[in-house]
Amino acid sequence: MKRITTIFLSLFIIVTIQAQPGWTASKENFQFAKKITISESAGKNFRYEMAVRSEGVDTLTGVQFFGIATDSHDRLTSNKFLTIEKRSEQEWTIFTIVGQLPANAANIWFFTDVTTTGTYYFDDISLFLETQPGSWKQLGIRNSSFEDKSPELFAGYAIMKQKSGNPTTSLSEKIFKTGKHSLMITYVEESTPKNLLSGE
Repeated sequence: MKRITTIFLSLFIIVTIQAQPGWTASKENFQFAKKITISESAGKNFRYEMAVRSEGVDTLTGVQFFGIATDSHDRLTSNKFLTIEKRSEQEWTIFTIVGQLPANAANIWFFTDVTTTGTYYFDDISLFLETQPGSWKQLGIRNSSFEDKSPELFAGYAIMKQKSGNPTTSLSEKIFKTGKHSLMITYVEESTPKNLLSGE
């Protein structure tokens, strides 16, 4: 818990200073993160994808993404990943973080920031590594489509704990891209996070 708390607090500082103009990681946004171990993958190109759908807002402005690498002790490296590609698949927008894994990285954290009020659906998270030029391998990710039977809604993720009832998080059985569920987040107004819940 202490280690993850340190990562989140450090990330808020680093991303606020170094992020692209127009947005920063804010404690007043709702944020969840996925940590993936990438040992023996140094130097490889990667693609991290997530399907997003929204109601009443533009997903490009309502949701932000970034990645950052940590070493074997989960200490932040200087590598951050802000290059985002976007494509449409039917009613979903596929956001892809692309980059190259640094030599000293043992883990990579991918953050999803909900910055604007509205209802959002998240599904079908994937990570691909380029094993040879033009050849990509998909890595297994726990609860990548929010089908985990664990009683924890965010099983396999780390989140910032919000004030009760804001935002509302649940599994949608009506709107999903793959499987039978998607993660639905309804963000009503800004709130200040207090503590951290974590999962891996």
